[in-house]
Amino acid sequence: MKLNKTLTATIIIITLIAIVGIYQLSNPKKETLRISTTTSLEDTGLLEELEAAFEKEYPNIDVQIVSGGTGVALERGKKGDADLIIVHDKKREEEFINEGYGTKRYPFAYNYFYIVGPKDDPAKINKTKTAKEAFQKILTEAGKNSKVKFVSRGDNSGTHAREIEIWNKTGMDYNGIKESSWYIETGSGMADTLRVADEKQAYTLTDSGTYLAYENRLNLTVYITNGS
Repeated sequence: MKLNKTLTATIIIITLIAIVGIYQLSNPKKETLRISTTTSLEDTGLLEELEAAFEKEYPNIDVQIVSGGTGVALERGKKGDADLIIVHDKKREEEFINEGYGTKRYPFAYNYFYIVGPKDDPAKINKTKTAKEAFQKILTEAGKNSKVKFVSRGDNSGTHAREIEIWNKTGMDYNGIKESSWYIETGSGMADTLRVADEKQAYTLTDSGTYLAYENRLNLTVYITNGS
């Protein structure tokens, strides 16, 4: 079993294409479609491709994409600063809909979470089988070996929420863990967090799409892709 899937809601774009097509016939004025999404999805390069194809077919629509963590993306929607939100945190997505901020949630695609880290594997997580075991090993070895470090997005994103969930499964309080000297928060997106992990030769939790997009630029290896 793969380490939990991350869902996104981009299928609403397909619905909007039909609506936009009808709208264009009666209103040739240039209009804007505001999309609030996560840095994880933007870092894959997928949205850039979709935006170009969409604007080619619908030249009267200007697609504007703003990225951030899942929490930031949802907050933009609550403030009315987005027409469409693409995120990957099922619990918060459903809360967003139930609170009346959105009309419909369309899960349409997914990728996976990976735990990656330095090739010399100072915490020896290569011997673990699940994310929980790997985090427990990092936690234990960090107290013994100064080379063991963990880099977190720390940005209230879906990936950050999943990381907190795994830390809590170890039986330790996340609030205590985040104060540890070996725990580093970037407050940034996945691509920046991977770069920091690479620079510091630390472990991190990443979505597979962003990791694969940057894999050739990183001196990190994948250790855990299965279990929870």
